[in-house]
Amino acid sequence: MDHWLGFVCPICVASAWIYFYSSHPDFYKVFLDFIVSIQIKRLDISLPLHRLVDLPSLSVEEFTIAEINLRAGEDLKASQFMEKTRHICIGYFSTPWEECEPKLKELFLSWHQLRSFECDSYRVSLSAWLNLLRQSEMVQYLERCHLTIANAGSGPLVGVCMPNLRCLGLKLLHVQPDIVIPLITVPNITTLEISFFNDWESSDAYDVIKRHYNLRQLHQIRFRGAGFPLRIAQVLADAPMIHTLSLQCEPILDTEAREGIASGRLGRCLTTLYMNTGLRAAEWLDMIETRQRNVKSMVTQVSNWREMLTGIKSVEIWDSPSGCVDWDYKERAAALKALGTIVKFV
Repeated sequence: MDHWLGFVCPICVASAWIYFYSSHPDFYKVFLDFIVSIQIKRLDISLPLHRLVDLPSLSVEEFTIAEINLRAGEDLKASQFMEKTRHICIGYFSTPWEECEPKLKELFLSWHQLRSFECDSYRVSLSAWLNLLRQSEMVQYLERCHLTIANAGSGPLVGVCMPNLRCLGLKLLHVQPDIVIPLITVPNITTLEISFFNDWESSDAYDVIKRHYNLRQLHQIRFRGAGFPLRIAQVLADAPMIHTLSLQCEPILDTEAREGIASGRLGRCLTTLYMNTGLRAAEWLDMIETRQRNVKSMVTQVSNWREMLTGIKSVEIWDSPSGCVDWDYKERAAALKALGTIVKFV
């Protein structure tokens, strides 16, 4: 549908979130009739930035602008919303970066209270991002940041520190991780997501990540598109607090990893796994089943078992052999479900 209106019933909205997306011609009437007079805790909205200017004054504690698309000649005078805006997502730029850069700089200077920033445009270089972040006060307060980096760029590469960031996501296109990672300092992150869109094949990338980020404090690691083999045992030894591990690359499940995960010596906190197992799905299921049985046995013997070993609740397996889901692993998946693990094949 081209036109769609969505809002939640205004019951208890003082503590609720309202999600609103609309290209409907009467969406202003919806605001006037249902939203303007209500005290709203958080409003999630997806509109072109210039249309936000026309919205009536709202009693909102916190804004989330779900997606901004910067266009040439677009009016950026939406100041009444900027002080309350906490979450911003920029989907793409429909104009060249040279035309968008001054507009984005102006916006960055307005977002004093921003907590979450995401941009999925393939037009912005590393040098441009570093320049924008260094000039903005919001870099001191950001808690979540996802950037797509198209290339190294032509400007000077001067690093930036985001002291309060908890979640860092990087999509790297035509730029090497050993250039990007040392320039983005994030001393307090707990979630690290890196997508290597050029199938980066150098194993040095993991060493760079380990050297510049404190893996011991991470709760979630997600690597996508890495073309180099990655030893599961090493990752779990370097990041002992991990509860979510997602590796869409070439994970090496050697004897050390199998025995360590099954016993809980490695990945003691693991609850969620997303893995590209290839032809070795059976080995992964064997290991997970052994761990689950160890957890079940421990529950009956030790009162503080949760402090010693967690169960794996969710497993998603990619690139499994054709047909194996229906024939070879149906019973295995059912057995694991009985032990508390949901297995999904993709």
